Amino acid sequence: MKKVMVRLKDADEIKNFNKVVSRFDCDFDLQLAKNMIDAKSLLGLFALQFNTAMELIIHADGQLLAQIEDAIKPYIDKAVS
Repeated sequence: MKKVMVRLKDADEIKNFNKVVSRFDCDFDLQLAKNMIDAKSLLGLFALQFNTAMELIIHADGQLLAQIEDAIKPYIDKAVS
């Protein structure tokens, strides 16, 4: 398991992020304050605030985690991480 901060700026970025995480066979949770949603749920993603730093919890390790980290690089919030 690994936690990283991500930021999704607009609707297109949310859709693209959802496509990226949906490719992997593991769980992803996004936490913003007290709210936690499944990052593979497009409806759940649209319920969150745009352009806000959120904690992404990746339930993977090893080779799979390395592949995920590479795939989500565009969404990592460099100001917070």
